[in-house]
This record gives sequence, C-alpha cells and structure tokens, in this order.
Amino acid sequence: MTTSALSSRWSSLPFTSPPLLSRPSTPKEEDQPRYYQLIEKAIEPNMISPVETETVQGIFELVPKTLRQAVPSAKRRFLREMEEDRRLALKKAILDYILQDSAEQDRLGVPIPVKPSNSAGRHQYPWHEMVNRTRDFMKSDLFITHPVMNTILYHFQTKYGDFRLIDIPHLREVMPLTMVNFYKNVKQSSLAAAERLRYEWLPEVCEIVDSHRDTVEDWMPQDSGLRMKKMDRFFNSIASLMSNLLRSCVINSIYDLVDLIE
Repeated sequence: MTTSALSSRWSSLPFTSPPLLSRPSTPKEEDQPRYYQLIEKAIEPNMISPVETETVQGIFELVPKTLRQAVPSAKRRFLREMEEDRRLALKKAILDYILQDSAEQDRLGVPIPVKPSNSAGRHQYPWHEMVNRTRDFMKSDLFITHPVMNTILYHFQTKYGDFRLIDIPHLREVMPLTMVNFYKNVKQSSLAAAERLRYEWLPEVCEIVDSHRDTVEDWMPQDSGLRMKKMDRFFNSIASLMSNLLRSCVINSIYDLVDLIE
C-alpha cells in the first residue's frame, strides 16, 4: 500500500472542489475596480458592528502589561489598524455573499467567474476501493460497529477492568510461602475467578445480547439462508470479542504475578 501511494500520479486537470470546501469569490482583473468600489462605498459604516470591548480586552491581556504601558502610542495604532482591517474584511464578506447570486452579479456589474480548482489528491486514491471493501467487511462480517459489541466491551472495561484471575493482594498478605502453598493459593484464586466469570459475567453478556435483540434483527437479511450465515458470523464475532477480553485478563494477571515475584 505504501509503495502504491508513493508511486501515485495525480491528474493535472482541474476538478471542482467539493461543495463544503469554500473558496473566496474573485472577479476578473477588469472588474476589480468596480468590485473594490462597491466594498468601499456601497456598504455603509453603520452596517458594520463595532469591535466588542471584551474582545479588545482579551487581545491586550495577551500582551505583557509592561509592554502596553511602555508604548501607549503603539496600542492606539494597533487599535486603528485592527478596526480598519476588520471593517474591510466584513464589507468584503458581505459583498461576496451578495455576489453568490448571479442576478446580483448582473445588477451590480461584477460577474464572478467559476474558478476551477485542482483536487489536491482528493480523488483516485489507489487504496480507495480496498478501504471501502474492508470497511464493509468489518461492518457486515465482523460486526465491529454493532451496538452489542460496543456495549459488551464497555461493560467489561467498566466492571472488570481491574479484574485478575490471581488474587495478588491476598498473596502479598500471606507471603512468604513455600512453592506448594504458593501453587495452591494461585490455583484456588484462579478457580474462584473463573467461577465468577462463568456465573456472573457470562449471564451479563447474554442479557446484553437479549436487550439488543431488535437491533440485531435490524442488521440481519430477510433471506433465511443468508440470515443463518449472518447470525453465525455475528455470534462468532461476539465469541471472538469475549475471548480477547479473557485473554487480556490472563495477560494482566501474569504481569501482576511476575511483578510480585520480582
């Protein structure tokens, strides 16, 4: 995939940008005098709101007080420049908005040509189809985005996130131990933890699946043959998730046990 990306050659032809990617309206050079004349004279100053006092105070709070007091004339010049730039920017924004209407372009005598833009690599990715296929497979075959999967994962992380198969705190209390007694303690705590998972966590998972029965049905096809295959994949995905969660318990328990021994 990396090799494909590096060897990609993007087309030099102009393409229209997506609708959400805005770009400023720019008239042709011969129409720019009329454009800037409208900005300066057609929009009255009282149409522009003044700069709020809180905004000015917030700006000057970013400048050290000693610097503000040392150069008061610079502060005044900055305010005038800021107000002028803001006034011109708002006037230009108002006119640009008006000129989005082609009828207003004709009325004001400022046609705005459609400006093509290069796609900048926003299309024809060599891995585009692969990404779509993988995403569809993850959704329809692995059910990674299904609410049941998210609920099972969240429930385990919130209730059993610190769960261990080995009772490390108890071992710390009864240490030192002979190897025989150490083995017995580890075995007993492991069996007790396994029983808790079997009689507490497993029914909770079943309850989660049952409470989302309608959602599961919505994701299944109506065809009976495809339905059976999808159901098998769905519950296999749940089993894989549960296996991964149990494996994480085992790994964390081993890490804690190693830390205790070391």
